[in-house]
Amino acid sequence: MLSRGGLPGGCAEPGWRGGGCRRVSRAGALVTLASPITSVTPVGPRMPWPAMDGNLAYIRLHHSSSDHHRAAFGLAAGGPAWSAGWGGEGLAGWRGLAGSGGRGLAWAGRVRGARAGVGARPLGALGQAPGGRAGAGGTRLRAWKKVKATASVAGQGGASSRAAFPPHTEDGPELDLFEYQAKDIFAEYGVPVPEGRIASTPAEARAIAEEFAASGTPQVVIKAQVKTGGRGKAGGVKLADGPDAAEEIARHILGMDIKGHIAHKVLIYAAIDIAQEYYLSFLLDRSNRTFLAICSVQGGMEIEEVAHTNPEAVARVPVDALAGVDAAKATEIVTAGGLPPEAIPGAAAIADKLWEAFVGKDATLAEVNPMILTTDGKVSALDGKVTLDDNAAFRQDLAQYADPESADPIEARARAKHLNYVKLEGEVGIIGNGAGLVMSTLDVVAYAGEEFGGVRPANFLDIGGGASAEVMANGLEIVLSDPSVRSVFVNVFGGITSCDEVANGIVSAIGMLGSRGEQVRHPIVVRLDGNNAAEGRRILDTAGIPVVEQVATMDDAARRAAELASVAATGA
Repeated sequence: MLSRGGLPGGCAEPGWRGGGCRRVSRAGALVTLASPITSVTPVGPRMPWPAMDGNLAYIRLHHSSSDHHRAAFGLAAGGPAWSAGWGGEGLAGWRGLAGSGGRGLAWAGRVRGARAGVGARPLGALGQAPGGRAGAGGTRLRAWKKVKATASVAGQGGASSRAAFPPHTEDGPELDLFEYQAKDIFAEYGVPVPEGRIASTPAEARAIAEEFAASGTPQVVIKAQVKTGGRGKAGGVKLADGPDAAEEIARHILGMDIKGHIAHKVLIYAAIDIAQEYYLSFLLDRSNRTFLAICSVQGGMEIEEVAHTNPEAVARVPVDALAGVDAAKATEIVTAGGLPPEAIPGAAAIADKLWEAFVGKDATLAEVNPMILTTDGKVSALDGKVTLDDNAAFRQDLAQYADPESADPIEARARAKHLNYVKLEGEVGIIGNGAGLVMSTLDVVAYAGEEFGGVRPANFLDIGGGASAEVMANGLEIVLSDPSVRSVFVNVFGGITSCDEVANGIVSAIGMLGSRGEQVRHPIVVRLDGNNAAEGRRILDTAGIPVVEQVATMDDAARRAAELASVAATGA
């Protein structure tokens, strides 16, 4: 077990050889290694080894059955907090967790990401943080896609950088909603919101504006409906004076690209006289294993920016999952946020109802930004963001929130084949078995690609622990359908998935594509290890496929795949 110093019990001191440890603590669990650890050596010049002072130790575990078994230990003030995933050459640390005052590490094969504190942003694979949780002011990027999430604003103490699992449904383990969908949920639970209508064409926008004008409110707000922030700065939020202007503005906004998101709909509601803007949200605080309320008197802007420039203006109030939020707790939250006395009663009522919506819909985030005080003294939710947990799909109707227009066509085809695929911006197609191994592969390829002009992974594709030849063939077909892919890296550690099945899948896929007249010309680098690896290599050797190249180790295979992608891109 891990000692207080963060070292496997029964082993020697730092820099040691020997010890013969077979079990190490993993966040309270035990992991039994196939053979003893023969040495543990600190690596990386960035951090010293001192143990329990909140520093992060980078450790390489040398395991007698392989060359590179890496783990990342986040050493928190109260004890070691870490977790590891199986993949690659044995034990690979891929999720760093840390307690208060500690530091977590999003690790995969190479040290590329760490926890960020107040006002900081975590870095990770591809120069991003794969699902990393930052401190106040941090930005979380989930599944390697540049999606800001207010849920990344964590507690004031330690935080953790956590690698995200890839999506299980259209939008991932967490399903982001459009503003109009969030407001529908708010209204369902009694949160006051402006009356609005959705338009998909300029003509529809004009008709809606005419209805508002007929009711005595000719001035309307037209807002692009995209699942990202910064709409106002991008020109996606405009004020229209009458139906003619509404039609013209809608024509300009519809089809607009805002941070890679295309606006297919606009929300239209009557203009409102605003006196003040506030911020309020409930979220799942994973780092502290609780719920968190965030409130600020400074609303109408990204809460990360407020937390960075004026952290004192952001109140964070833990919410007990059993006690929940009642009228007294709601008043405590909005008072802590520094709201003026005239806004407290209305804001507290919204906080109470917002918590009901948060719990009732199994959300991981329910955000009102801004929550406004109007010139006539009313408090309402002018804008909203809701993120749902699709683990609750068995009791929630998530199909109603489907967004087929925004779906990536390759991801849509992958879902149809029941593949766990996420499209990225890179040149090396990735196929692996197990989320930990695939995330490790992404990092190793990104690291190797730096040598070749910044070559990056093109996708995340986990074929799972029991993948058949058919699944492997489907995966290869999907990866090769991406026009940005220049080479493919198949990285498999055979366990439940045997390497001979993977090899047969590769041969089948190439044959199937060839029979359809789609000749595979991209180089495919294959690294097989584990269950039936020798047979898998023999199958590929016997097949004699010119584009398939086998490489023995994960690091060498990643480097070769990056090199081949670079050569293909330059036409050399």
